[in-house]
Amino acid sequence: MKARDKGVIAAILLAALFMTGICGGWTARAEAAPQIKGSEQLSGQTQNLQALEQASESLYQAMQNGRAEQAQLQLERITSLISKISYQGLTGVDGIHELTACVLDARTAVLNVTPSPEVWSSTSARLRLAVDSLLHAKGAMWLQYYKVLQEDSSKLDKAVIESDPEAVQSSFQKMKDHYEMIRPAAVIQQRTSEVTALDSWMSYIGSLSGADKPDLKALQTASAAGKGLFQDLFGKPKEEPVLLPITGYSNPWQWSFLIGVWILLALGYTAYRKYSGEQEVRPVLPSSDKTSGKRTW
Repeated sequence: MKARDKGVIAAILLAALFMTGICGGWTARAEAAPQIKGSEQLSGQTQNLQALEQASESLYQAMQNGRAEQAQLQLERITSLISKISYQGLTGVDGIHELTACVLDARTAVLNVTPSPEVWSSTSARLRLAVDSLLHAKGAMWLQYYKVLQEDSSKLDKAVIESDPEAVQSSFQKMKDHYEMIRPAAVIQQRTSEVTALDSWMSYIGSLSGADKPDLKALQTASAAGKGLFQDLFGKPKEEPVLLPITGYSNPWQWSFLIGVWILLALGYTAYRKYSGEQEVRPVLPSSDKTSGKRTW
């Protein structure tokens, strides 16, 4: 092969390799583009969630301390952020509704002509718990209210047993306020059935306790279900019944010993009757077939 032909072939190969590299680069960039876009979206979601958590904390501090201008600024940030967040995998439609309602309640409280410190405190705390529940599927702050609500339920039971209508209304109102504080957070974590059950129970207890002459017997029956409903809401195991020793006697172990002796005597008597019966029963022997010599029944 001539040198000129070799040069032509080499030029063709170099051109082919050059075009292959360009096309390969285009293909690699085309395949990497969706991955880069997806990672950018994920990074943007994380940043928005972190910014929402910081804004809700700043709003809580501002409203607790009565700083209206700072509260309005943080509300604007929160309103902008909740419209940018993707809620897929975080909560459902009911949770989005509850979060939006918390923001609107806080805005209404801040823009009120006659601000109420109590309303500012409750609305900012409710929004803070709702945002925290959205970001933290496990270990959310609203779960810390379990002990508070169990104590509220015990106080309500005590007031009902003591037949004190004023104490019943007072303890129920405190329990209702604490429940409404964490209700949006619970809905955001999609505990809808438990919240629905507690809503119905709260409504029934409220109607009974708010009557002119409360039906204390009905209240006592209804209030007994409160602790179980709260256990369901917070995912706590139900309390197992515990067998207690017999009361009213100085030494219950004597009674346990006597019960054991009675059980042994009963078993012994049963065994004796069975043995006696077997001795009295005569077994029936099979007859013999005289022709064939075989035994038949």
